[in-house]
Amino acid sequence: MRLWILIGLVCLPITSWACKPLPTQLEAVIDNSRPLLLGEIHGSAEAPQWIENIVCNQLKKGPVTLAIELLGSQTDISGDTRKLAKSIASSYQWNKLHTGKTSEAMFELLEALLPLKKHGLTLVLFDDHQEPRSLRMANKLKPYLDHESRLIVYGGNWHTKVIHDISWSEDATNMGAYLKEWGGNPLSINLLPAGGSAYNNQEQGPMIYPVKKRQRPKNQLLISASKTSGYHWHLNIGIITPSLPKVR
Repeated sequence: MRLWILIGLVCLPITSWACKPLPTQLEAVIDNSRPLLLGEIHGSAEAPQWIENIVCNQLKKGPVTLAIELLGSQTDISGDTRKLAKSIASSYQWNKLHTGKTSEAMFELLEALLPLKKHGLTLVLFDDHQEPRSLRMANKLKPYLDHESRLIVYGGNWHTKVIHDISWSEDATNMGAYLKEWGGNPLSINLLPAGGSAYNNQEQGPMIYPVKKRQRPKNQLLISASKTSGYHWHLNIGIITPSLPKVR
């Protein structure tokens, strides 16, 4: 468990958790009640750390529902970390489907967030491997669009687009676009690396893959995204490093 969360739970009231403050620009952009879609390239150590800090800071302002792209039947988030660890030891997704979503960093994120369920955090797992996948995932999130708690969705950056991106296929659909069509008015932010590498599953199978290097001003954290990208903003998370599968 992250030390700062452990200290916060033991010693501090809910509104005084020792979260690392978010950059002012990012805080201003996400400081509203709209569903927040955070998309990543799977398999980095850095993206889950950003999610942890964003959720912690938002939770200080009120209840939060965090939806994560994992199979609900494969990961036990009902109790403490012992139940979580036991569930993934026998989970097909965590043992065999090494797409970057079942990384050490993802496990550490879940481990850190579980204690916060007692303080207003709801955890939801929305992954689905049946077709139509995008629609099925969106339907799992639909009931939370009208909840009192702030909905934050964390998944792959293809799913978090708020347009149906047909660049791959004329029949392609996107989960975030369905949420927008249903009146959710989501705010989509792409966690965009400046370079580095990540562990995920591409053409050559599960392994470490390089990430495209991008030149950006060092002080430019948020970059306005084009409408055709499907995002509202790109968040510059810097050079990323791979996080290997938790079970291997």
